[in-house]
Amino acid sequence: MDLDCTRKTRSPPDWSKLPQELLGFLTTKLVSADTIRFKAVCPSWNRAATSYICSPSYNVMDQTPLLMIPSSDKQNDPHTRRFFSLAENKTFTLRDVFRDFPEAWCVGSSHGWLVLMDATGKMDLFNPFSEDKIELPSFCTLPHFVRHETNPAFPRMKALIMRTYITGKVVTSCNPSCNKDFAVVITHSLGGRLAFCKVGDNRCTWTDLGEESDHYSDIMFHGQLYTATSLGSVGVWDLTKSLPSKVLDLHPCCADGREINKHFPYHKFDVQHYLVESSGDLLFVWRFIVKSIEVRTFPHKTEHFHIFRLSSDRKDWEKVEYLHDRALFLGGNHSMSVSTLVFPECQENSIYFTDDNSYEMALKHHVDDKACAHDHGVYNLEGKVVEPVPGNQYIDKGTIYDPLPFWVCPYPWPSTVSYGAPSSSSPSGQQP
Repeated sequence: MDLDCTRKTRSPPDWSKLPQELLGFLTTKLVSADTIRFKAVCPSWNRAATSYICSPSYNVMDQTPLLMIPSSDKQNDPHTRRFFSLAENKTFTLRDVFRDFPEAWCVGSSHGWLVLMDATGKMDLFNPFSEDKIELPSFCTLPHFVRHETNPAFPRMKALIMRTYITGKVVTSCNPSCNKDFAVVITHSLGGRLAFCKVGDNRCTWTDLGEESDHYSDIMFHGQLYTATSLGSVGVWDLTKSLPSKVLDLHPCCADGREINKHFPYHKFDVQHYLVESSGDLLFVWRFIVKSIEVRTFPHKTEHFHIFRLSSDRKDWEKVEYLHDRALFLGGNHSMSVSTLVFPECQENSIYFTDDNSYEMALKHHVDDKACAHDHGVYNLEGKVVEPVPGNQYIDKGTIYDPLPFWVCPYPWPSTVSYGAPSSSSPSGQQP
């Protein structure tokens, strides 16, 4: 009797035919980098992910920030960005992601969206992971900016001024992917002016806020808009009205000036302020940076941080000596705090910081000493020491990146809302 011993070969599984319910469940367990890979598998997996975020049960999973770095010096591709993942301790690359913004540079990041601006003043919000974009009013429509244009030297200096002086911090009031009506607030110019616009309005334009002498150094949203000045005062603003107004001036954060000057004398150190929400508390962070003293050398290095917490009665600021299981992420991004219990890849009781001084970086382009390059690292509050920032091995030594590296809290899902183009009219009614 002849036996047919031929083994039947089994066809490889067709992963694209997995049930949509199962695929949707899997997306709830993924961190940002894995989500991007998940969407790229096939159209079926991409549809499942998109369907899930449109459902009422969708809940945004917390993510650790990624460090966005321009392409390597060897590639020198202005349209490509690298993102360093703390969780995976490696970078992944998004190629050609800035192809629609050939002349723009990043001036901020908020809720996973980058704020881009070019030399003409055109501004956009851009999500590099979903490639969604939202047009903002031109920077040139700012009343404060229009006054600069009367200077005869302005036209030939416009690009340099826009790049190094104008923009400071840019934040959104919420995640633009999930809410059509939100506010964008910026600090701008060397005077630290404040301006805002409301996306979703029929006539979306920039409006100056505050006094020219206030010199705003940082802004954040924590239910309401909070602003910090270089003198240590903190204001609370109501943006629900057509003309936003300051509703509260918190007690100034007045650290012991003599004690600070003893260890960080004003003629040797600059101070940068940050506001950040952490575990429900409002923190006011002071960053001490060695000044650029010599004409041709630029130390510009962070040496120390002080942290203050607003008291429960909102009448005083208390010195914070320990962050416990929290890590802060500061720089040109909107300031963030994450739990090191949820994300053990982050060091507890630490501050992850990057450059946010484009003026200093512009000066470095014109000096011989580039060994110090960028000012970034991880500051441990207990040891009071600065260690190299994770991902430092991917940052070319001696290279001054333009734009600066940014912390980006990734949101890789497509936007669930749509936007129209804003009004481009300037205050005078002329096209800028």
